[in-house]
Amino acid sequence: MPIPILIAGAILAGAGAHINAKSKNDEAEEIIEKARKKYNTKKKKVEKKEEKLKLSLVDLGNTKKEVLDTSINSFLTSYSKIKNIKLRETQGMRESFDFTFDDGDVLQIQELESCFSEAASSATSGAALGAVIGLATSGVAGIVAGDLAVAGVFLSMGEVGAAASIAGTSIFGALSFTPLSCIAAPAVLISGIRSNMKADENLEKAEQTKAEVDLAVEKMKTSEVMLEAIEKKTKMFNALLVEVNKMFAIKVNELNDRISEIEREHGRVTAEVVSDKDIELFAVSRAMAGAVKAIIDQPLLNSKGEIDDGVDKIASRINGVVDNKIIVEDYLEELNYNDFDIDYEGHWNFIDRYGKDCKSVAFQHFVKEDNYYTSRGIGFSSKYKEIIEEYGPKEKCMITDLNKDIFYRIAVENPGEYTEMEETIQKAKMKLVYSYGNYSLNFYFNGNYKLLSIGYTNYCK
Repeated sequence: MPIPILIAGAILAGAGAHINAKSKNDEAEEIIEKARKKYNTKKKKVEKKEEKLKLSLVDLGNTKKEVLDTSINSFLTSYSKIKNIKLRETQGMRESFDFTFDDGDVLQIQELESCFSEAASSATSGAALGAVIGLATSGVAGIVAGDLAVAGVFLSMGEVGAAASIAGTSIFGALSFTPLSCIAAPAVLISGIRSNMKADENLEKAEQTKAEVDLAVEKMKTSEVMLEAIEKKTKMFNALLVEVNKMFAIKVNELNDRISEIEREHGRVTAEVVSDKDIELFAVSRAMAGAVKAIIDQPLLNSKGEIDDGVDKIASRINGVVDNKIIVEDYLEELNYNDFDIDYEGHWNFIDRYGKDCKSVAFQHFVKEDNYYTSRGIGFSSKYKEIIEEYGPKEKCMITDLNKDIFYRIAVENPGEYTEMEETIQKAKMKLVYSYGNYSLNFYFNGNYKLLSIGYTNYCK
């Protein structure tokens, strides 16, 4: 029996409506999926930038703390003996060095040491790390005064910050841009479109989600730019401190030796027994201590979470002053402390294991058979290009004289003990060397750019 025309038309209309609804739902799903990929791709990039900045802040804080514990602490012993000597102008004194160091600085350092001791003994896990980061971002005054705008955030982050790789809200809550943790993904990206909703509503919701994702991605782009800028400034400031402290440490050793000599000859240091050369040494040492302390004092971020303009001012004052030498302009430290984390026969750090000076040569050398990977994931299957992309552009060093290579010399000077290392280096034609203070990470290649070995050393040229 033929289907009545009205009923047939209704069936066809229903089928058409179903097809149209499916088409709209498919379109909505496609829009959501593209938005999800766009959001997640940008989110991963910003997360990586945040992590790099966290490491740089920790690195700067650790450098400041180390300088306070070593060269500044050593200087304070002699400072107490020369602080009352009038620093009259001498012919060799450099007038351009306009930094000072006085009893106020000593008191502030003592207060800072007390803060760190308190953090180290705190029952709150992560408090010491918080203090280190606070020192990097807020300087000495921020830590001692408990600056709640920035330093207080870090000092109170505790275990949450440590357990969550220093959570975004802890590190970036005081910054001038929106932290990634505060840029929420639209709910639809997580839950998907609802099957019980009408097709038109789903499509409308998908379009709304796309607009929300576009807005979130724009915020993340702004965050990405600011994170890069702060990381760059952090590394520059760290490099400046490292370079100035190298010269300061030498001057402190010279000062301490001279003080000991005067005390052996005269019992104590007085204005009557010091020469013009001594006066110059005292003045320059105090000025250099002032320069180092100025860097440590300088906050990286101001109360608004922006890069403090004092960072560039301090760099400008110091740049070119010490020994008339340009120290740093827009310098980026090539590596950081974490680049010396080694996962081989346990997890350990090369710098921690072998100390932080150049009194003795230490090294760790890996070949293909060790199946070793650096902390940035570079292994013996990695290409030359991948190493450059991960560690940064670097002019390769052609190996023309093996006797100038530290690893080869160590092998030769210890016959039979490091044969594998010696034979591997002999095959190398070039190398890439990345540095961090007194430490370096070395990649050796054959003539076809194949990675032959990876070596860490504290060798100082």
